[in-house]
Amino acid sequence: MAKGSVSSHEDVGAKGDQVRATTEGKDATMEHRQRRARARERSSVDTRDGRRRDVDHGSDWEWNHLIFGVWQGRGELEGGSAGRGRRRKAVGGGSVSVEEGESECQAVPSTAGRVPSTPVTQCPKAPEEHPHITRHLSLKERLERAASVANVAMLRTYSEPSHVQISTINWLTFLLESGLRTLPPDDAFTRTKILNQLDISRSILAPIRRLPVELLSYIFSIVVKGSPLRTLNVAVTLSHICIAWRRVARAHAALWTTVVIESLVDFDKYRELFFPLTKDMTLELRCDAHEILPDLWDRMALYTSRWRRITLGAHLSVLPELKVLHMERLERLVVFAYDAPNSADLSALDFVVAPHLRHIRLTIDVLQSERQLHVPVARALTSLEIDVMSPFPVTHALPLLRACANRLQSLVLKVRYPLEGPESSYTTSASETFVMEALTLLSLVDSACALLNHIAAPLLDELILSNVPAYGSGSLLHFLARSQAARHLHILRVYQAEEKDIFAWIPCLRLMDNLSQLHFDELLSSEVFLRQLAQLEPPLLPSLEHIAICHIFWNHRELHEAIEDLCGARDREEVVDGEIIHVGLGWIEE
Repeated sequence: MAKGSVSSHEDVGAKGDQVRATTEGKDATMEHRQRRARARERSSVDTRDGRRRDVDHGSDWEWNHLIFGVWQGRGELEGGSAGRGRRRKAVGGGSVSVEEGESECQAVPSTAGRVPSTPVTQCPKAPEEHPHITRHLSLKERLERAASVANVAMLRTYSEPSHVQISTINWLTFLLESGLRTLPPDDAFTRTKILNQLDISRSILAPIRRLPVELLSYIFSIVVKGSPLRTLNVAVTLSHICIAWRRVARAHAALWTTVVIESLVDFDKYRELFFPLTKDMTLELRCDAHEILPDLWDRMALYTSRWRRITLGAHLSVLPELKVLHMERLERLVVFAYDAPNSADLSALDFVVAPHLRHIRLTIDVLQSERQLHVPVARALTSLEIDVMSPFPVTHALPLLRACANRLQSLVLKVRYPLEGPESSYTTSASETFVMEALTLLSLVDSACALLNHIAAPLLDELILSNVPAYGSGSLLHFLARSQAARHLHILRVYQAEEKDIFAWIPCLRLMDNLSQLHFDELLSSEVFLRQLAQLEPPLLPSLEHIAICHIFWNHRELHEAIEDLCGARDREEVVDGEIIHVGLGWIEE
């Protein structure tokens, strides 16, 4: 009886264990189904008709099943496919025991007391949804699976990969890199395929693919500005990178507003392909092909309200024959006029009427009369640069300067190839002067230095004199005294002065109490002048902070002592944030 009772109790216990195992298996199956359903819920979206469809690139569940499979055969779970168990797989002559729920890259080889010959390679964590991942795929299988996840089609879409996709790509990248290290050296074909696939995978995960559209547009603008003569070509190249970059580039109108014309075909192509992308933005055009200018100008007449900047190269005899156009939004005009004019009474600048024109730059071979510089509307000019190949009387520029005297801020008059001898100086007298009220920058070269006899500039901040004729020091002295420009003058640059006597220039310097920067080789190369600067009583240039003396110091060893004395005499103390610091004379390297 007792024996039978014991047997009966054992049967009941066995049946209870069986029921519990069955229940656990059902619970695991149910949990597995619920997890799968949740994954499908996350990877689908509602449509207008109420039905559901998969996202374009597949759900996370589909991605995982596409890449990873549950171990079968040698990697099959010991103890059944459901419930808890262990599986074993041969690794390097030993075996690996892997608990269900543990990724294989975290498994510890069991080598029966033997030490492995190579250390275990650290690898990325496998995706949590599929811990049973084989690392014993062939290289061909690894490449196929990697290409199914990261490929050129996905690269072109510019879509941001999901978290699971990122984990998958990182894991397959690790597998490919591991296979690359063991690849035979003579298998160049497979090596190339692996490297190409790795490039694609890394490009998909690159941070630039996650940049906001606004920031990407800003980067495009910087890149295009770096090649001012090839802006259109650069913009086209950017738009060919991928679909997303093309969409961003074509929506950014500023990338397509600059065109460089070498033939009429270029302009027609721009008008057809890129002009619609500019929307209503102003345009910039450059054309150095003087032979097509008349026909190009007629084509440009259709868009007179759109041009903001124009740069043209033409024969001086052709410019007066162009049809006069009214360009309301034109702000900058650059003209390169070659050869001599047919008549000195024809202007090189009156083919455009632009009430908002702010900057003119004219490069001309010969300036024979003031009529050549006639501008229909000059009242808005703030910057003017005239570059003449040979010396000219500065009086030819006076009518234009009078017309813009109230607003002109920057003036540059150059002579590209100065002549030698008294016939090139074109000395003038200050018979009548006028005030340039807004002028802050004045640069004069060669015979243009005579302009100092005709103007007053009370707000002048920087003065540059180059190839200064013998009368330059006297003209400068009268200019400073007459216009009180010395009160605001902070920077003086004098290059290649014909007058070498330092005592002819010192009266000018004594008026410049606020000068902070001095560039004057002829003076700074003189020991007498350096000693004058070192004297504190009476002070010469008391506000001086920087001098261009680096090259003089290295080329004139005999001046080292005088330069050191000057720097010591100019050393001063200043209080900064409550602390006393010593400030020395700054050296400028040119």
